Amino acid sequence: MSDDDETLYVAPMAPVSNGRASIHTRDHGLVVVDEPAWCNGKHTDGGFREDIQHQAWDSYMVFDAGHDDGPAEILTSYLMQRPFSPTSPEPHIGFDMGDQFAELDPAGVDRLAAALVEHAAVLRAAARRLAELRGGDQ
Repeated sequence: MSDDDETLYVAPMAPVSNGRASIHTRDHGLVVVDEPAWCNGKHTDGGFREDIQHQAWDSYMVFDAGHDDGPAEILTSYLMQRPFSPTSPEPHIGFDMGDQFAELDPAGVDRLAAALVEHAAVLRAAARRLAELRGGDQ
């Protein structure tokens, strides 16, 4: 390792046992929380209590464009909850959209789904126009 290399810090994970996670926090000491059945059981030790987050495994929307590097992840989502959040302790679905992240409630997820359906119609129309421009080549 050279002098220019930074030491890699890996955050310690909190243990989960018998459906409960024991998480050490900076502001409230040890916090023991019930683990929802959908949570992936990965909790970082050493943060603040309000940042404790339950998170389900990621769900990916992928598309294989036929390139050598394989399919691309277009949209990542997961069920999440921060039970000690002072502003929004209820479950949400988190969406990673490239350079943006959004936490949506049920109405927001429904709006996103409607926007995806609407954009699918736009893409289908663009595909048909492109086929016409290429002389009917599908």
